Amino acid sequence: MKAKDRVRKHRDKRRAHGCSRLDLWVESALFNDLCSLAVYRQVPLRQIIQEALKDTVGRYAGVLDVLKRHRGM
Repeated sequence: MKAKDRVRKHRDKRRAHGCSRLDLWVESALFNDLCSLAVYRQVPLRQIIQEALKDTVGRYAGVLDVLKRHRGM
């Protein structure tokens, strides 16, 4: 199997599990801190980033509820 096919298969598998791809740039210092946390907790970097995003989104849960209700109108 070619590398391109492996990548496509992996992405299709992730999509099937309800995941989306996100490419982003972060400051080097933040990236290094995230990597350090991942090593310390012995988890993938992806997990640390997902937890951080969930925490941030959770702080705005009330705002999101209002936005969702507004869109539903």
